[in-house]
Amino acid sequence: MKLNIFFFALVVLPYCVFANDIDLLNEYKLLYADISNVDTVGYKSYFNVQNNRAAENINFSQGTLMFTGSYSDFAVTGEGFFKIRLENDVAGYTRAGEFRVDADGNFVNRQGYFLYDNINLPGNFLPESLKIPFDGNVFVNIYEGRDEIREIRAGQIIIYNPPDDLLIRYSDNIFVLKPGAEYDAEYIDVIDELFTPGLVHRALEYSNVNSLSVVLRMYYILSVIGEGYIANVEFKKEMLKLVIETAANQSFQEEMLLSIHNNINALYRLLEESGLLEEEAENGDESLEGRLIRAFLPGRSFHRRIIQGYEAQRLLESRLYFLKSILPYLRYDY
Repeated sequence: MKLNIFFFALVVLPYCVFANDIDLLNEYKLLYADISNVDTVGYKSYFNVQNNRAAENINFSQGTLMFTGSYSDFAVTGEGFFKIRLENDVAGYTRAGEFRVDADGNFVNRQGYFLYDNINLPGNFLPESLKIPFDGNVFVNIYEGRDEIREIRAGQIIIYNPPDDLLIRYSDNIFVLKPGAEYDAEYIDVIDELFTPGLVHRALEYSNVNSLSVVLRMYYILSVIGEGYIANVEFKKEMLKLVIETAANQSFQEEMLLSIHNNINALYRLLEESGLLEEEAENGDESLEGRLIRAFLPGRSFHRRIIQGYEAQRLLESRLYFLKSILPYLRYDY
């Protein structure tokens, strides 16, 4: 009996410790991917705040909306994805709405992929006239000569809603269906701006990476991993400590403020587009719904004083500059 216990302790326990270390090494790679894409538009994190760890199951929670002012930028608020056409007509799903209009009038994303339900704008369209309300319908003015301008409906940007558990990562911010997965191309019918997902024009959704939580988890792994598994462990830990100290002092507090600002801004724009909230009128004849909504929302003058559009983006980039500068030193080298 004693011999069996000794054998178990000698063989099985070291294997369990080894397996746990391998799990931590794999998790560190996922955390590194997250921190490398902290400012990637539409990126979805491996880290789950509720479980306080990273896993292959992707966290599809909403990222922060940032208003860019660019006429060809879109963001999905709530559930859903843009559907794009990958190589060999494979359907891709993404939350990254960074598009441009190519020479032929098609919307093309940064990787060169078209919308699966292609929208073609006429050659005589006026770019800054592009208007896309919450339901994704695309309206644009076209110039017909002799100072004659006419508005047309050019199509609709459809939001698709494949189940999260059927998706795997194709690239940083693009997902595809798992091999063998069946999906009937269900799309979201936007009928109520307040309670269904929809599209926000001239905005982008940034990653949903919780920077501080990810960095803390990386530090924990480096602290408990078996000796010899990762090179330069102490140096990596010192780098991460600097990031954590910076976060504690100021950076992530401002990042949180930035997130609140953009969410308030997004909510106001959606309410105004829906007609429930009108710009404050001097005659005070705003609707009852508008007065109630305004009573429970922070004053718009508050977020206007904080930051606007590109200034908000500059703040975010400056706060992530140090973190991105030390990424090469944190990379897994095993």
